[in-house]
Amino acid sequence: LDSTEAGRIDGVVSEEQLKRLELGLRHSRSEHVMIALHHQPIAVGSPWIDRYALQDPEKLLSVLDRESRLRCVTWGHVHQAFAAEREGAAFLGSPSTAANSIPGREKFTLDMGGPACRWFRLCADGRFETGILTAKG
Repeated sequence: LDSTEAGRIDGVVSEEQLKRLELGLRHSRSEHVMIALHHQPIAVGSPWIDRYALQDPEKLLSVLDRESRLRCVTWGHVHQAFAAEREGAAFLGSPSTAANSIPGREKFTLDMGGPACRWFRLCADGRFETGILTAKG
């Protein structure tokens, strides 16, 4: 999903996108679903970036909460690794390949660990593996 909008730092998923998502899910024959977007649909516990989260996330979450095939929702934007679970699905934030912040801070606090990214290995049975790859290995 494209949660970006020109001139905004926070995220938006339009009503049109939500309708397309619902229609796509309804007609999909896939056994498993993974959703990716830029902005976090749930708080990650870092006030400096949570103020720029997805706006009206409950609209998206209500669609996702009804989807029994949902295995994972992943996003970037937060400049830190994050993991939670909701309705049996993994909710995973990804660090940045530029600069990251130490989680839980009021203000961006540079993580000296350097750039990082989240990787995924998707399995046909709906399982997946994920981890964080750092510049230091």
